[in-house]
Amino acid sequence: MLSAGITISAETLKAIGEFSINWSVFEAIHCNSEASAGKLHKLDLTFGEKEQMVRQSISAFRIELSKFFSDREWAIDNDSIKYCLYTEVSQIRYSRIQEDVALIQQFLLNETDDYHAALLCIQRIRNNFFHGTKEFYHLDNQCALFQSASNVLYNINCR
Repeated sequence: MLSAGITISAETLKAIGEFSINWSVFEAIHCNSEASAGKLHKLDLTFGEKEQMVRQSISAFRIELSKFFSDREWAIDNDSIKYCLYTEVSQIRYSRIQEDVALIQQFLLNETDDYHAALLCIQRIRNNFFHGTKEFYHLDNQCALFQSASNVLYNINCR
């Protein structure tokens, strides 16, 4: 049941549900139930025979995140990345924001395939969804983004 006036497709609700569960599993397995950006930077994951699947899912996620930026006519630059992925509070609290923004920019511009960059983006999407500005009326436009982020998490969780 949704609050009055809010309609979200069944496909989007499913994507958000799967994303939430896959994030919770990821956070529990890899970050001791607290996935801070600092912990994400320290992850040392090996993917073994799942390497190709993980990399493909990261590539698909990059495409969807890039579409998210282009659909809003945002440049892939410091200001747009901060605006899109970091709330004002997190910009004040987090000391490594410039380094993370630079890594995310490289990721979006396809200059790195570092899984840490993908995880930082996914963490920001998760944080903004649960703590930041909500765009309830635009969630159906973000279904593919949630699906691709969830696929990355699923592939990492099942490695």
